Amino acid sequence: AACYVWRRLAARSGPEAASFLQRWLAHWSMFWVVLSAALFGFSFPSALALEGLSVLAWVSLVPLLLVLLTSRPAMGLFYGVVFGALQAMIVNYWLGTYKYVTLHLVTIAFAALYLLFMLLLVWLIKAGGKWGFLLVPAAWLLFDYLRSIGPLAYPWGLLGVTQYRFLPLIQLASLGGVWAVDFVVLFGNSSLAWAIAGKAFGWTWTAPAEGRRHSIAGAWLPLLVFAGFFAVCLAGGGAILRTVRHRLYGQAETPRVTVVLLQQNTDPRKHDYEGNRERLSSLTSQALASLPEGADLIAWPEGGFRLDITWWGDPSRADSAWGREVRAFRDYQRSLGTWPRDREPGPRGGADPPEGLQFLGSSGSQRADRRLLPQDAPGPLLRVFPPGQEEVRRAVRAVPEVRNR
Repeated sequence: AACYVWRRLAARSGPEAASFLQRWLAHWSMFWVVLSAALFGFSFPSALALEGLSVLAWVSLVPLLLVLLTSRPAMGLFYGVVFGALQAMIVNYWLGTYKYVTLHLVTIAFAALYLLFMLLLVWLIKAGGKWGFLLVPAAWLLFDYLRSIGPLAYPWGLLGVTQYRFLPLIQLASLGGVWAVDFVVLFGNSSLAWAIAGKAFGWTWTAPAEGRRHSIAGAWLPLLVFAGFFAVCLAGGGAILRTVRHRLYGQAETPRVTVVLLQQNTDPRKHDYEGNRERLSSLTSQALASLPEGADLIAWPEGGFRLDITWWGDPSRADSAWGREVRAFRDYQRSLGTWPRDREPGPRGGADPPEGLQFLGSSGSQRADRRLLPQDAPGPLLRVFPPGQEEVRRAVRAVPEVRNR
């Protein structure tokens, strides 16, 4: 590291260090790529901030894009792959506790994906010149979409997701899904990067008025275009939000559903199963105690209880340590009035995901990780409620925003 810093400082004094981009960016490219990956990764929920630092998403790609603008194509390809691998490790940090090799495999997969993507992106940046700020967000959006579909889909790390608390903006998702929000954030990054690079490259987008050497619009056109686009998006999103709020809260006859969402933040593979269950039960009881009218639905996390409930719940295994743990879990769940639907005991045992019991009441044929939104269901959320809770089902049918998403 010391050698790298020394060489970079020495390089700054050379005749090639003519522009500010050369002085402060080109000779420190790896630093800016790492910074870009860190800004990108920490804009999502992470160990640094549980809710994510969403504001970082709006500038996270700027250092990377500036590096790609000033680097040779071969080095740009290299820096893009480094960025892809580093951000994958930060965004998916939690996989390090999920399986021993999962994070390694995901990082390798992202490096390979970014290698293919950078072949296109670097070429577009070089070919697009001063108009590249319009091409980059479209290309990146296409990349995000393609890696989110198909049998190997892995839609983690979409910048649009980071804006989940920006209510006026995320209303665009009702028109174009997360992709609409994703594009706005990507466009903001590319516009800022091209506005900064414009001075170094001598780009002007409009000619200055007669008698003037410079044009503000000509120098900052990318940011001005984005500002107008962003204002339209916020105005449209705000209108949608007002309509939704009036429909949900402005009419007394609007059906309401109370859902308790719980995440105990303990890993049963690192903590004993009994302690993990007791924490989940305690949090559930506290949440219900704060709701005088009770809850219509209790949603536990996918890994909330890791034992195979069907296998260890079989009467022949009732006296085993894990059999007793499953019985205690089931007794608590029955006390809440939830709806267990068990399948026949399978040939498995051990600490496997609870495919036998679908906590949210989906069809027993659905795997645990698809129980909430089965992709093949025409009305997915209508299938998660157990028979008998017709008032909940009717309420969900009555609210379009819930029924269709």
